[in-house]
Amino acid sequence: MAFAEGWNLVHGTLAEAGIKLGGIAASDPLEEREERRQAARRLWNEARALHRPLDRLMAVVYVEGPSEMRDAASAATGALAPHFSAVMAWLHAVDGETETPQHAMERDRTSSGAYGAYLAFLYAASDAAVSDTRGLMEP
Repeated sequence: MAFAEGWNLVHGTLAEAGIKLGGIAASDPLEEREERRQAARRLWNEARALHRPLDRLMAVVYVEGPSEMRDAASAATGALAPHFSAVMAWLHAVDGETETPQHAMERDRTSSGAYGAYLAFLYAASDAAVSDTRGLMEP
């Protein structure tokens, strides 16, 4: 459960960074663009800091969980890397005033892919919990 909560917090923080970046328009006043850009960078850095504890939480999943759950946790963690990269690429494009609609599309694609991997982890964890409780209920 702690892994799922930690993963979701990282993903949500990256999503917030994307929302800040998506709110920047070329026609916005310079100070407003700068404020949103700085907020997005802070959120990206916060997501990186929140990502560090996932290593320990994933180790717990590896020790306590069945192989399906371990594999799903590993895939969910790995799926965050392209999401981090897409947000950072968009942030760099905003920094250089070269952002395009493709930056938002790539961030959306990697976010969806990561969230799909997270759901696969939740399903694997749920299946493992159900099979554990089945053994307790059978005589």
